[in-house]
Amino acid sequence: MALRPPPSRSKPVPDESTIDARGRYHPGRMGEIRKQAHEKLFLQRPSVEQRVWKGPGAWKWKETGRLDFDDVIGDGFCARYSREFLVFNKKEDKVLAEFLEDLKAKCKRKSDQKDMVRLVAKEVSMAFGGLDPKVASTWQKRIDVLALPVGDSLHIGKLMRQPGVRFSGAGMCRHRTLLFKYLMDELKVADCAALTGVIVPPDVTNVDKFRKQNGFADHAWNIVIINGANNLLDIMNTPTELRTPNDKGELQLKAGHTSYRYYRIEGGAGISSLAAPRGDACEPSSDDDDYASLPEAEEEMDACCNFAAAAPSWPVDEVYCRSSGKLEPVLYCEPREPGRYLVEFEVEIGGKCWRARKETSTSSRSGGDVEKHGPCFKDV
Repeated sequence: MALRPPPSRSKPVPDESTIDARGRYHPGRMGEIRKQAHEKLFLQRPSVEQRVWKGPGAWKWKETGRLDFDDVIGDGFCARYSREFLVFNKKEDKVLAEFLEDLKAKCKRKSDQKDMVRLVAKEVSMAFGGLDPKVASTWQKRIDVLALPVGDSLHIGKLMRQPGVRFSGAGMCRHRTLLFKYLMDELKVADCAALTGVIVPPDVTNVDKFRKQNGFADHAWNIVIINGANNLLDIMNTPTELRTPNDKGELQLKAGHTSYRYYRIEGGAGISSLAAPRGDACEPSSDDDDYASLPEAEEEMDACCNFAAAAPSWPVDEVYCRSSGKLEPVLYCEPREPGRYLVEFEVEIGGKCWRARKETSTSSRSGGDVEKHGPCFKDV
């Protein structure tokens, strides 16, 4: 087995996360905090380091926060974050295995590549709570309930919606991005890459300041090749929207009245080139007192950007359900014709959690013509 490459000679690390004059994002000290946390866990539990080293693509994801199109991941892939050690293995994860088989059957009924990509993206979104603004708190509660010791495996299926279980699923952008990459490699629908970085307004240069003021910045997303062109897919915020760069080669997302730009780690805002620039890696100092509150500081960098929690970007965020007699939060919204949308939501009836789908309009969310489209329930 190949040995892990020796650490490069250390060099000074800038304190702040910034976007430089060339439009490239540098994580600064936050990146070093992440590396320090990995090393601390690996010293405590060497078996975890072995799993990361052996897992297909896992070491590259840890080191660069990037998986390119030719980085095929599969069973055994794992990723460590401040509160979880994610594992992807359908042989050990019944929920993941059943989810994959269900998608295989659904993809067979599609002939267009773009339709299949959107189908898988939508299913991934729904499995992790859809566009529910409360998905972050639901995920937090789920982690607390599971109460796994640091370094113990958290199979991705534990965070996904399960048939017959009163848990709608809860996954942040990192969970969705990695699961989508795993599924694309398994289903062979399209070449797919996974990236991490930040999403901030175009005029932001001090990412640390923006992160502290707004409570988010770090993000994860996918790039898929369709008809020879790169398309950005943000399953956390716009799960079925495939976006290409503007005239400047940049990618932006509009949420509310603000535009946001995607920057990958040590890279710019474009998607035509995924290779990170060459350079010496920086090793954190082991005697630095600034790492005293390591877990708390590192948690700030977990990719968890969720615009739905602050400013929903879909036109219908709740819909009246005749069966429950109240407004229910929309988990998925798809335009059908001008002013009308197909929405999906979940509702509890008779102690069971059901999925509902109906057509509605932005002007009749709480009544009107919503009523005549009786809900089409399906057991989840």
